[in-house]
Amino acid sequence: MKIKIYGTGTSGHQMVKEKLSESLLNAGLTFQIENIENVKSFIHDNVHSVPAIRIDDIDLYEINMNGRFNSSLRSAIQQILRKENYGNMTKFIIPTDFSEISFNAYNYANNLAKLLNGVLYITHIYFPNSTNVNEIVYLDESAEKIYQKKLDDFVGSINQDWIGDFVKEPFVEAKFITGFPYKELLDLSEEKDTMIVMGSTGSGDSFKKIFGSLSLDVMKSAKCPVFVIPKDVQYTDIKNVLFCSEDVSFDANAIIEAGRLCEKAGAILHIGHIVTKVGDDYKIDELESLLTQYFPNLNYIIQMVEDKSPLEGIEMMVEKSDVDLMVFNTKHRNFFTRWLHESVTEHIALYTKKPILVFHKD
Repeated sequence: MKIKIYGTGTSGHQMVKEKLSESLLNAGLTFQIENIENVKSFIHDNVHSVPAIRIDDIDLYEINMNGRFNSSLRSAIQQILRKENYGNMTKFIIPTDFSEISFNAYNYANNLAKLLNGVLYITHIYFPNSTNVNEIVYLDESAEKIYQKKLDDFVGSINQDWIGDFVKEPFVEAKFITGFPYKELLDLSEEKDTMIVMGSTGSGDSFKKIFGSLSLDVMKSAKCPVFVIPKDVQYTDIKNVLFCSEDVSFDANAIIEAGRLCEKAGAILHIGHIVTKVGDDYKIDELESLLTQYFPNLNYIIQMVEDKSPLEGIEMMVEKSDVDLMVFNTKHRNFFTRWLHESVTEHIALYTKKPILVFHKD
């Protein structure tokens, strides 16, 4: 990417260069910057006000200096990043139905994006309403426009209300899709550098309302990591992460990803294994070798729990370690056969209070 930054050497000119460079580096994009301070060049290149940014000699972004400098520069940087699909930044997909549960998931995702250098895609998947009149089906187009505007207004208010360093504050995009929520979310989960953050659905605390729904379906079948944020759970600094491991070889890649999350958060990684049968051969030496290889400075604790059912063992580890986040690794459609069978209904009060992150292994 070739960038020209027009200016006269003022502090505003220097800030444009600094903030743009920082944002592009954060996105892993390659670029070359040329400073242009000659007024004749401004005229030749049809630049009417400075500072200004031109990308690849095509797109021009003139920064507003009349009391809106920060917001104008942030908007220009966002447009530039958007055309590059935000480079290698993590794309957080936050499904919303405009309920308090989905707003709570957004708040959690916003903090995750700060931690993991991500961009937020607030996503409403609209399933068309129809009316049958004299055997003729009519789609309610007005309802679609209402939800589209609701999404645009919400995202617009977020982008206007940011406070602080506008490079560190996550960018927010609106994504409006018409279709079946489950199918559309699975399609989105196949995109590169993607994570889904969704609220647990339902207004009650029963297993069927929280996990026997869209959240459960996406957790089981998505191609990308999925965070599920229980109702009323607020984001707090992640200090203790519990990875529930069944087999070191199977879980290796997910353990590495969990370790990277812990490194960025400054958290302790607790790796728990529940011994449920005689002759259980969980390879602790292999696990320690993996952690030493990838994370020589990471604080970690390995917990082996015996003589407990999987759910009782998880409950014990969560209480003992004051866990902020539970992490699981699953092979598609086989995950819940062991960890979350029907007896989870007896312990659901515990699990609705802890965010869950699920990795998927094909």
